[in-house]
Amino acid sequence: MRQPRLIDRVRAVDGVCHLSLRTEQAYSNWSKRFILFHGKRHPEEMGVDEIRRFLSHPASFGLERFFSHLPSLIPYFYPS
Repeated sequence: MRQPRLIDRVRAVDGVCHLSLRTEQAYSNWSKRFILFHGKRHPEEMGVDEIRRFLSHPASFGLERFFSHLPSLIPYFYPS
């Protein structure tokens, strides 16, 4: 049986955490941006360098206000 897509896994975790719909949508959008930014590589293949590169990219375009949301996405990609 095929594993669920990553975005579906993110949405499932969001549902379990009882997040608001807007928060779920924001996390899903940031997850998509992270994956697309790195050429559709799976986050399990990436490490700290890729996270740093992604986190520093929005700042160069004046999107600092989104910085507060990005660190909260890390547990979705690297569960303990």
